[in-house]
Amino acid sequence: LCNRAIRDVSFLNPYNILKEEGGAANLFEDSVTLGLRGTGVEFWGDSSKCNNLSSRNKRADLLRVVRVNMSSYAGHISRCYYWHDFAQSLNLSNTICESAGTGIEVTCDSSMGHNGEACPAFGRFYDTEFEDCTICMSITDTQDLEGDGGYFLGRGLKSNNVIRISSKNFGQPASSKNIGSYAEAFRWHGGRFGNSGDAIMSIGVSEFILEGAQYFNGSLAASSSRNARPEIDITGYGSATMPTRGIIANNILCVASGQQPVKIFQKSIALEEGVSHVHVHDNEISMCINGNIDYNKNFPNRKFNMISGNM
Repeated sequence: LCNRAIRDVSFLNPYNILKEEGGAANLFEDSVTLGLRGTGVEFWGDSSKCNNLSSRNKRADLLRVVRVNMSSYAGHISRCYYWHDFAQSLNLSNTICESAGTGIEVTCDSSMGHNGEACPAFGRFYDTEFEDCTICMSITDTQDLEGDGGYFLGRGLKSNNVIRISSKNFGQPASSKNIGSYAEAFRWHGGRFGNSGDAIMSIGVSEFILEGAQYFNGSLAASSSRNARPEIDITGYGSATMPTRGIIANNILCVASGQQPVKIFQKSIALEEGVSHVHVHDNEISMCINGNIDYNKNFPNRKFNMISGNM
């Protein structure tokens, strides 16, 4: 399926809307879905049966989703987007996903091989809205994902994280001895992220940029400042990769304008021990709780270097 368009359609209580395996240059535009029960849009390819990327494979390339609104059936059971394996260039623009279990899930099976080159790549997300999701973005083994703006809201205590970025099968950082993996790099500019029981954003890839955004209402499971969690957690925990190069700059953390729950204990940014070359500056964290966390008691397998103050 290539160079096709689906426009101006509405769906009620579907299990799936669009599945694209392979294909190229397709468009899904101006659609409304109510009562989504399964996966709204699935986009994938397959390189597992080829010896190299120039041989026969089923590669998917360039799917654009524009002004598409999906709302889950009751119970937060749906997944709005599933992007996986040898599929490149997913473009989401002005899309909405409401009350889903997962807003977007991105994975790459180890059978794809090729050092992560055959994993999802070149995602571009513009002004996307993932609201009231158990997890808004669960992303692993993805090459060069970038977003601008948007609104990402978890379900409070039901959400461990709002955004989780990690490496599972690919993602070896580059070094003086190794060239590293293709499945790396995450950049987000602007946007609002909030309402999580634990850290709002967990980053476990080697290269990343987080700038110009607002983070609020994280660490809702904390009962005191002693066990408060950071809004942004830079960590190798749950990932095959330790972050090695990153920038966190010009963000507002912990409290947003509007009504706030009382007695929220939120910290600002945590860099796990072993994280390197991460530059943190010009973030406004005056409403965050300062001080250290007793990780030996609450998180026995994790050690952190905490960042606090106005940097």
